[in-house]
This record gives sequence, structure tokens and C-alpha cells, in this order.
Amino acid sequence: MLESGCVSVKNEANIMMKNVVDVVFGGFTYWLFGFSMSFGNQVGSTSYFGVGEYAVDSDYEIMGPVFASFMFQLSFATTATTIVSGTMAERCNFKSYCLFSMLNTVVYCVPARWIWGPTGFLVTNWGVIDIAGSGAVHLLGGVSGCPQFDMKCFHRTRAL
Repeated sequence: MLESGCVSVKNEANIMMKNVVDVVFGGFTYWLFGFSMSFGNQVGSTSYFGVGEYAVDSDYEIMGPVFASFMFQLSFATTATTIVSGTMAERCNFKSYCLFSMLNTVVYCVPARWIWGPTGFLVTNWGVIDIAGSGAVHLLGGVSGCPQFDMKCFHRTRAL
């Protein structure tokens, strides 16, 4: 609602649809392989990148805690992309944003592993404590939505 109040009337529906896209497409991507990139512990997993346990399903003995953790982490993953939605308001094609929502969710999973994963290198090596997603979620959302990464902005600033 905050985002839709900051754009012109003709773009309110576009902003609302972007938030739905974040949950639908970002959620599908996170379900399919994002959760495993952050919390997978099968052979090939490192402190930088998780492997295994793709497409979270009910194959676990105790599925309640796994699904609860998945939904909790899904809200963080989609929030990281929603932050970018506000910076791209009125400047991005809807179809492009759908693709971006999926890609940004994958990008989010890497720093989430570093901070919240069972063997994440920031936690194990440096003892990093992330309070309420401030590191992984807001830093990634802010960097992804930074205007300097917009090519039009980049060319304009370089010309100065």
C-alpha cells in the first residue's frame, strides 16, 4: 500500500501486480531450488552454497518444522524482491519484472546461506548475527534496487 501511494494513479495496479508477482514467481523459485540453496546439506554443499533437498515436499519425517521454516524464509526472500519493486516503480516493463523477481530470489539465496545456513561462512568464521533479516534481506534489496545499476542512470552519470 505504501508503494502504491507513492506512484501516479495510472501505475497503482502495476505496483499491486508486482507485489503479487513477487510472491507467486519468487515463491515458486524459492520452493523449487531457493530453499535448498540456503539450507541444503547434501553432498556438494559448502559454506557458500547449499545443495540438495530441492522442491520442498512432505518426504521429511517431521514435515511441520521444515514447512514452517520454509514459509518463514519465503517471506524474507520475497521481501528482498519487494524492496526492489519500490525502486523500479514506473520504470520497468511488467514482463521484465516477472523475470527479475525469479532471478533476484535466486540471488538472495546465496547471502541467506552465508548468514542463516547451518554452515554459512559468515556465521561459522566471523560469528555474524543477523537480526530480523537486516543484513541479507535489506542489504540485498537495497543493492539490487540501487539507481546506479540502472544503465540509463549509469550512462548519464558517466557523461557528467
